[in-house]
Amino acid sequence: MAYNKALPRINSIKGLANLASPFPRTAGFLITAAKKHKLNQSTIDFLVAFPNDEKFENQEDFITRCVELEVLIRDEKKMPTETLRSPQS
Repeated sequence: MAYNKALPRINSIKGLANLASPFPRTAGFLITAAKKHKLNQSTIDFLVAFPNDEKFENQEDFITRCVELEVLIRDEKKMPTETLRSPQS
């Protein structure tokens, strides 16, 4: 799955983690909180990459997994586009 939207700033993720305390929280709750507090659209779009029922045990878990996802997205963007080739006989 290619993620073609802007990535959020880490400060937005950390700010949301502070607003959403106490944890545990689900991604669905965090998306709702981000919308309620009018965080930037890039943060909301990024959070939608997690399943709604994805559970984050604490702030550190949430921030760490967001950073991991961001790294995966950046790495995916660096990969060359695959081209279709016909099988060789």
